[in-house]
Amino acid sequence: MCFSFEADLAAAAVLTPIGILSLRAARTPRELPLASIPLIFAAHQFTEAWAWAGADGQVSDAVMQFAIDAFLIVAQVVLPTLVPVAMLLVEPDRRRRILMGLTGLVGLGIAVAFTRILIVYGAYAYPDGGTMIYKTPVDLGWAVGVAYLLPTCAAPILSSSRHLRALGIANLVGIGIVIVAKAEAATSVWCVYAAFVSVLILLHLRAGSSGVDPGSRAHGDATDPRSTTLHASHH
Repeated sequence: MCFSFEADLAAAAVLTPIGILSLRAARTPRELPLASIPLIFAAHQFTEAWAWAGADGQVSDAVMQFAIDAFLIVAQVVLPTLVPVAMLLVEPDRRRRILMGLTGLVGLGIAVAFTRILIVYGAYAYPDGGTMIYKTPVDLGWAVGVAYLLPTCAAPILSSSRHLRALGIANLVGIGIVIVAKAEAATSVWCVYAAFVSVLILLHLRAGSSGVDPGSRAHGDATDPRSTTLHASHH
């Protein structure tokens, strides 16, 4: 797939109504962080469009740099912290929530490290063979790349919801394929892939408690974030 200014705008246009529908499908405040993810992905693709525009000389260097920084902040700071928190807030099983919380701590560490790199060293990007390559002067190494999979893929895989588990598995498979095909473009290509896979979030929100494993409801506790909804559905 070849990416460009037009392709990213088209992706944003397709994802925006999905994001709006997801927010409308949220039934409780606890579901709002999860419901916001598709719309964040839509904004993410819109932002990358301006990095492409800068590379083509259509906008100023300042606009391009802003787009690069904004894209990387979402990819490396927002997503590794938001995804596990969003999953934890809607998870009825206490044991699964604990594990999600641990992945969230890993995500927070990644976010802090990358924020420091952006502030101290900055970042740049350039197009290469139809993809956008994002770089920083500091290489965090393969270990951090593997750790990134915990908050963004493992946290959804731990979910009691079949749709959210499918989201995590799809993201894991997608990032594996991207790394094998073109590792340098992993940030850009995987993010657009994950953006479209996030339609599973809408399916989860619409399915409600019917999409959650019955065994996980039984293992819920008094602090179960979905207990009120589940109890109401039984009356």
